[in-house]
Amino acid sequence: MIHRSLVLRERITAIVGAALLLLLVGASYYYSVQTRIEALKYVPSETSPDFTARRVTLTDFDERGVATARLSASTMEHFSDERMRATDASYHSLDPAKPQLALTGDRAWSNDSLESSLKATCS
Repeated sequence: MIHRSLVLRERITAIVGAALLLLLVGASYYYSVQTRIEALKYVPSETSPDFTARRVTLTDFDERGVATARLSASTMEHFSDERMRATDASYHSLDPAKPQLALTGDRAWSNDSLESSLKATCS
């Protein structure tokens, strides 16, 4: 009978220990999530860019791998809805089969990541 009470006591101790350990894991997870949310200083919005780059050059290639156009800018911002803005931009067409263009502007933007057109303004 004494042996049976010792086994039962050991099982209860193990169950209590496992419950305390599970409680500790849950509390640690909760506080780690809370800390990440509170430490987030910048919450992105629809009007904020996905990324910003300085001194950037974008090159467009055709399906054969030949460069067709190049856009350089001092700063560029890309948005999640495929809009793009650039400052101090210069565009150069590189396709020898088409007329060669060299355009510069103070600001440039595209509403579809340069798929169809690039708009620019000069001061």
